[in-house]
Amino acid sequence: MDISCKSRNSYRKWAKKNGCHACLSHGTLVRLANGKDILIENLKSGDTVLAYNRTKNIFVSSRVLKTFQTEHDGFVKLNFAALFRNGVSVFPKSAIVISEDHPIWVKEKGWCSLNPEMTKRILMMKEVKKLEVNDFCYTNRDSSMEGFAGNILLASIEKIKGSVKAYTIVQLENKLDCFIAEGIVVGTEPLSMENGGE
Repeated sequence: MDISCKSRNSYRKWAKKNGCHACLSHGTLVRLANGKDILIENLKSGDTVLAYNRTKNIFVSSRVLKTFQTEHDGFVKLNFAALFRNGVSVFPKSAIVISEDHPIWVKEKGWCSLNPEMTKRILMMKEVKKLEVNDFCYTNRDSSMEGFAGNILLASIEKIKGSVKAYTIVQLENKLDCFIAEGIVVGTEPLSMENGGE
């Protein structure tokens, strides 16, 4: 089931009352289970994505059960450093445009966002920390350990002006709550599960 917020005015009324909505910008590439990427705006229920099991630190396949689309402001661009191994660049610099309240799974910190209080309020999460420059986020782009997540350094954060067409995965099968967007492990919208999903 795909959920579409067709009326910008009705969304703005909702957003004014409830705050921003955790989303990713149009144009964001989501990794499918078959290894290909799909634009998030083309993702639909029934597609199988590469998900992340937080309790086992491994990537697994998971079917998309619900998606959401809307338009709002409050976005940032997260810029990640290039990945190096033995002094050799194995992946270039990358970036993702994401709402300030969208949760990201961060090494040694757990769930983080640019606006933790909003994330906790909107997604009903118990604990969310502040995402900061020099945090190490999880990525599927470091293939030194096949099937396991690598780490990538958050190098800088830029504010995005104006409203953005926004999309997210609301629910994955098997209670998994993470998927891969632009190579980064990000959360689904309703993160009420405290385990990593089985």
